[in-house]
Amino acid sequence: MREGREFKLKSSFFAPHQPSFLSIMLSALLGGYLLLVATRALAKSTSAHSHQKLPLRGYECKPNAHQPCKLCGREEDGGYFCPDETTKVSCGGASVYCPVGSAQPTSVSDGYYAVGKDEHHNHGQQICEAGSYCVGGVKHPCPKGYYCPDLGMTTPRECGTSSLSTLFKFQSRTQHIITNHPFPLLHRRSFQVLQRRINRA
Repeated sequence: MREGREFKLKSSFFAPHQPSFLSIMLSALLGGYLLLVATRALAKSTSAHSHQKLPLRGYECKPNAHQPCKLCGREEDGGYFCPDETTKVSCGGASVYCPVGSAQPTSVSDGYYAVGKDEHHNHGQQICEAGSYCVGGVKHPCPKGYYCPDLGMTTPRECGTSSLSTLFKFQSRTQHIITNHPFPLLHRRSFQVLQRRINRA
């Protein structure tokens, strides 16, 4: 009888401890708190990464200034470009131009020339006038022995042989039309019929 009681006491001593309701609630609250802290830390890291400051292209901003940023080259009417808000660079050579608010230089179109205070601060482009031709953003007058009759020309035309050849082809074509067209023959026959009627009267 005594041995059975001792065995029962030993069995109850080594039996697993049943958790109380309070310990279950404390564990649940601690787990939820740790999960909330981890979620907030991850959200903060993601937000900081996604909202990294991007360069403000085409604007110029003075460091530690309370005034708002302004368009690049606004005070100079162009001729500069700003790859970011703290960098302002001269536009470049004659083949490019930079209007106000440029983030990078713009190439001059074919048949146009750059305009500005000098070749390093061009702010626009203009079509090449008649009597000149434009290459690489530079306007050149038509040289002797050439002519430039059109706007936006990139190469001058040679005088002399080419113009005489064009005139000869035009004259040949006109003579061919007069000789072979049916209308002159029709007019000749109408005149002959009219003359016969007058003679009969």
